[in-house]
Amino acid sequence: MRIRELERGDSDRIRELILELYDENPAYSTFGHRPDEGELEGVISGKLRGIAAGSIIDLVAVDDGRIVAECELVGTEPGRGVIGIMVEARSRRKGLGGELVSRAMRLAAGRGLAKAYANVRRENWRALKFFRACGFTEEAGAEGEIVVMSKGASAA
Repeated sequence: MRIRELERGDSDRIRELILELYDENPAYSTFGHRPDEGELEGVISGKLRGIAAGSIIDLVAVDDGRIVAECELVGTEPGRGVIGIMVEARSRRKGLGGELVSRAMRLAAGRGLAKAYANVRRENWRALKFFRACGFTEEAGAEGEIVVMSKGASAA
């Protein structure tokens, strides 16, 4: 397993991964519907622009030449960012997601990030459990369908 930064040539696999996860559980999609090609292209080109500008850290895990997971941390304001992760079903529960989050948080801390947030649908108990295991805690007053979780960044 190799972890590296997202590259332009990864676009097709990231499209596939987004669609695989949507098909697995549409309720957890940030799109609210199955994304079309234009929406997917917009997401991927936005990721690549953000990486080039230094406002996005986007890491992928590659197993036997195939991307099996992606973790994105987007700077939203000075010292803060929002993190998200996608892991294909057969690669889950192997520590890969936690490793991606940990590496992204370390890189972000080195760039001055003090705190990262994860926005998780309340019914997505697997994601809530995952982010808790990564050291994220629920923000006070989290109500409604989205749970806001946070973690301080550390370069260590």
